[in-house]
Formats: sequence, C-alpha cells, structure tokens
Amino acid sequence: MSDKLVSVIMNCFNGEEFLHDAIDSVLAQTYQNWELIFWDNQSNDLSAEIFKKYKDSRLKYYYSNVHYEIVSKARNQAIAKSKGEFISFLDVDDIWLPEKLQIQLKLFENEDIDFLCSNYFLLNERKKQKKIAFKFNLNSPIVTNKLLKNYYVALVTLVIKKNMLEKLNYIFDEEYHIIGDFDLVLRISTLGKLGYIAKPVALLRLHKNNVTNKNSNLLLNEFSAWIQKNESTEISKFDGFQFRKDWLKYTSAIYKIMDGDKKTSFKLFLTLPFGQLKLRLFIALLLPLALVKKIKN
Repeated sequence: MSDKLVSVIMNCFNGEEFLHDAIDSVLAQTYQNWELIFWDNQSNDLSAEIFKKYKDSRLKYYYSNVHYEIVSKARNQAIAKSKGEFISFLDVDDIWLPEKLQIQLKLFENEDIDFLCSNYFLLNERKKQKKIAFKFNLNSPIVTNKLLKNYYVALVTLVIKKNMLEKLNYIFDEEYHIIGDFDLVLRISTLGKLGYIAKPVALLRLHKNNVTNKNSNLLLNEFSAWIQKNESTEISKFDGFQFRKDWLKYTSAIYKIMDGDKKTSFKLFLTLPFGQLKLRLFIALLLPLALVKKIKN
C-alpha cells in the first residue's frame, strides 16, 4: 500500500452543525498518512472551537484574513497550504467511510490514472434516509465527453494527483461559487486519465442549507457563464458540449415551471432539439405543479 501523503481540503464557514462527523470520519480512515487543511472562512459560530479541541498534529487550522463570498477562492487558498502528493476534499457537512482513502490510493497504485472519483451515498437529513447515488458501473475510462453528458463526479469522492493541478493555469476558477469543481474536473479531464470506483466511499448529506438548493438562479447563471467561457476551448469540440447547452435550457425551463411561469418554459421548449430533454420538458409542462416539484426533489 502506498504511503504517500494525502491532503484533505476542508473549507468551513459556520459549519458547527455537522463538523464533528466530518472530522471524525477523517480520523477513522484506515489509511493514516494524511493532513487535514482546515480553512476557516471567518466563521462566527463554534466551528473553530470544535476543530481546536482535536489534538492531532495532522489537523492544521488556518484562519482566513478575509471572508470569501465565493468558495472557489477559499479552496485555492487552502490548496496552497497543502503538502500532499494527492489532493482530496471533504466539506463540513459530508462524511467519508473508513476505507475511502485506502481503496482510492490502491487504485492509483494499480492503474495509470491521474485523478479519480467514486460512488457515494446520498444522506437525506430530513428523512433520515440513505441511498446509493449511482447503480451502474463503468467499463471504460471516464472521458470529457461522458462527463459533459452525464456528470457524476462528487467533490466528496474526488482525489487528484497534485502534479496534475500544477499543469493548470489556475485550479478553481474564482468566478464560480457552485460549479467550481465541475469546471475543474472538466479541464483536468482533457489532460489526464480519470478513474472510477463503483463502491460507495462517502456520504453526501442533503439538507435545507445546501448551497445548490438555496441558489438555483446562481447555479443557472454560473453554467451560462461557463458555456460562454468555453465556446472556443477544447471542451467545446465535444458533442457533449452541445448537450450541456441544451441541458441548461431544459433546467432553466424546469425552474420556470416551478416558479409558475409556464409561458417562458414553453418558449425554451420550442428551442430544444428533438430528444430526451425535449420529451421530459413536454411532460413537465403537462403535469400539475405539485407533481413537478415532487419529481424535481
């Protein structure tokens, strides 16, 4: 088994509610050669106090000299403090399973890959229910076009060789608060090989304060900006890029339906090419609003 150092990037702003669970899940790892870079984005709750109660030299606390409204800026600051050959991520509301790093480091040993992701569980905090995210395996390498059409990389499972990050002009694009990891993974996928582990290795917690759930307009705006930014890049050459553009129209239309604006949604429907997304939107336009919201959630 590899003994290479893994840097765990944990960005925090007022994460006291679930912070114990996240830290404990790192301490419980069967693979023990790691460092935890804890970047405190000027929290005003008990996050710092909770973290500092742990007496382990691998836990490294950094207090930001400014409060970053965009989390990608904070993540870049945290990565700059890392010393590991591998970079991994754990948000304060998520949990790693004990063998996560051991399983993932073994794949790096056995396969010629530059970064990897894994399956995971979705933990519904309100319903106290847990379900597996994906019920399929991948029989071929994950490449850029596949990711554009079906993005299933969860940050909580992502591990990257640090030397891959050094090939980039920048790591996280500091314009993105929500889709920073999506953008990073797509850019790296054009440079290196991505591996996948079908076994779940983490729990992604779903709760009322999830950033994506609270900021649907920001999500759509960031994807719109991302598409414009990549119109002339290598990524735009894949047919999956057109799918991502159509997906943005479809997703925007669904949110319009949920806002009660079926007129705008229908206009977007007319601009979509014939295919699965157009069919799904057509059905959504016919369904009662309550049912659309239930399916969406």
